[in-house]
Amino acid sequence: METIHLNHLNSAFRISESEGRRSLEISSVSVEKEPDASATLKLIVLDEKDVPIYSQELSDGGEVHSSIDINQEFAFYDHLTVRIIAEPESSPFSATLTFK
Repeated sequence: METIHLNHLNSAFRISESEGRRSLEISSVSVEKEPDASATLKLIVLDEKDVPIYSQELSDGGEVHSSIDINQEFAFYDHLTVRIIAEPESSPFSATLTFK
């Protein structure tokens, strides 16, 4: 299992294909710092053409679960981009994404 820390200043990461990796399984997201009560938090996975292929709300108007099980696997050819966004964009947050 690997982890990556994302926040409002660094909200995305890209994973590229290699000899040993052509898929990504997102296990869970742990929210360490919740956004403001009026903000929403969302996990989005984008394919090689930056088209969203998966979306999961992590909060709904301030109601954030500290750890959210995702358990989704994504196969890719070149790369995938994983983002956590807050709306409105200026809302600070901090989260850790666990993946294989």
